[in-house]
Formats: sequence, structure tokens, C-alpha cells
Amino acid sequence: MTSTNTPLPEDTVQRLMDLLINDDAFRAAFSANPSKALATLGVDEEATRDCCDPLTTLATKEEFKALREKLVKHLQVNSPFRVVFCFEAGRASSQLGDDA
Repeated sequence: MTSTNTPLPEDTVQRLMDLLINDDAFRAAFSANPSKALATLGVDEEATRDCCDPLTTLATKEEFKALREKLVKHLQVNSPFRVVFCFEAGRASSQLGDDA
């Protein structure tokens, strides 16, 4: 399990991105309850306690594809739900920088 205030491990981040880009069922689950969806990837419940469940509007697959590299780097430095806006449609790019 991932500990409370630490960033996500690289393999977890890569798996998360793969699912957000390719798996419609996971996307629906993540949008409705990010904390629970992350728990299926082994992320400690404590790490997602500040999570906004549900997300207003999950970013599109295309947004995740375009921002994957930046989001991966960001999630490896920041705890996952100190960066919740990185998962919302139309907000991810502004949260990760203009050159996304």
C-alpha cells in the first residue's frame, strides 16, 4: 500500500494513466469515486482522504494522452489528491503548465 502523504510509485502512476486512457469502466468508477478507484490499484485509503468524490467532469482520454508525461511526473512528486484538478476536464493543462 502507498503511504499517506507520499507520491504514487511509478508503476501505480503508469497503471492509472493506462486505465484513464483506455478503460471506460475504470474511467466511470474513477469519475464517480476516485478514492475507491485508486484503492483498486493499491493506493492507501489514507492517501486519498482529501479527494473530491465525485469529480465534476473527468478529463477526456485525449487530454490524458496529451498530458500523460507531465501528469506522470507530477504524481510522482505530489500526493495524488493534492492535485485533484489534474484529473478534471479542461483544468489539467492549466494545473500542469502552459506547455502541456
